[in-house]
Amino acid sequence: MTTRSATALALACLVAALGPTAIRAAAPDLDSLIVPEPPPLVPRRPSQDIRRLLRPEASIIEARNRLDKNIADRSEALAAERELEALLARDLAAETRRFDRETATLEQSRALVATRLALLARTRRTSALADLLPAPGATPSFVTFEARRAARELLALADRERIRIYAEDLATWEVARIDLLRRTTNLERTREAIRRLEQELAWDKEEQSALLAAVVAEPEFYAAYAQEMEKLDPVIADKVKALAAEEHPERRRLYMEETRGGLATPIRNSDLVGGYGTRTYKGIRSVWRGAHFVPLRPPPDEGRTDVRAIYWGWIAWTGWIAGLGRVVIIDHTMGYASLYAHLETIEVAVGDKVKTGQVLGAMGDSESFFGKRLYLELRKDGIALDPRPWMR
Repeated sequence: MTTRSATALALACLVAALGPTAIRAAAPDLDSLIVPEPPPLVPRRPSQDIRRLLRPEASIIEARNRLDKNIADRSEALAAERELEALLARDLAAETRRFDRETATLEQSRALVATRLALLARTRRTSALADLLPAPGATPSFVTFEARRAARELLALADRERIRIYAEDLATWEVARIDLLRRTTNLERTREAIRRLEQELAWDKEEQSALLAAVVAEPEFYAAYAQEMEKLDPVIADKVKALAAEEHPERRRLYMEETRGGLATPIRNSDLVGGYGTRTYKGIRSVWRGAHFVPLRPPPDEGRTDVRAIYWGWIAWTGWIAGLGRVVIIDHTMGYASLYAHLETIEVAVGDKVKTGQVLGAMGDSESFFGKRLYLELRKDGIALDPRPWMR
């Protein structure tokens, strides 16, 4: 097996082993590719399976992360499998046409060989007598006998060669038949893998929808979610204090405390849908260190909503935090920092200097259980402050 074909085979086996993990490789060598048989599908009950997340050792946020990742991975894997299916289908159609032509040619050769074998069987029984008997009206001759015998030998030699060639062609045809069966099996297994991925993806989406709906509608799920979110406070506090501890002598100190009551809102024409402090939802009391904002008039057709810096500063950190999704943290100096979470896109980089109102990215629903919204925190020396009194 060539290095290229061995790599293609190993990759196919790896895709089957990893399941939903999507691996895109170079175009496979279709002349040697063997698609492994997909593993059996294990039935799931997504709406019932989410109940296990209420166990003390379980994590609703981690489950949401897992489902998001599975959906992304399986969607990518499904696209790759569909590309492979199209490639295999075209290849199989071309190979089938070629095999049909070879079969038709072989059938013609078989019919000719069968005719010659039948004739050879008859001539062998009568050849000696026929060679001795002269043609009607002809005089018996040893020369004629030898000529006939030599002609029969030449015909027999030609027939043996024809049979030998037919046997070789038949062996080649058998190899082509087995190869066509391999290509057919590859396509069938790829289609089975597609059906398996489609079902797994449907179950993932069903489980994700059930989990989001449960957090919104069922108090016990909301309580578990809120408790996990409260545990993020020391994590964010440590991150902000670590960022503030870094010395940046080139940065001019800003005096954010003097702007109290005059800061811009992070979303223009926004509505506050969840405030700082203690909240009561579905009879469950929870503590939040920030506020949630949505636009008063959502953009049409799920359009974009810009998220803007509430004050001058430097981008101190960007990335993903479980429970908050895509996050941007701005260092406003003097111990002040603002955090913007659940972003769909991040359009600034660490070290950038931003001014009040500058776009940081787009509002999204990354890690949000309540749809698209912006979560904003304002902190001083790592301690969360109520951002509302600071806004105009």
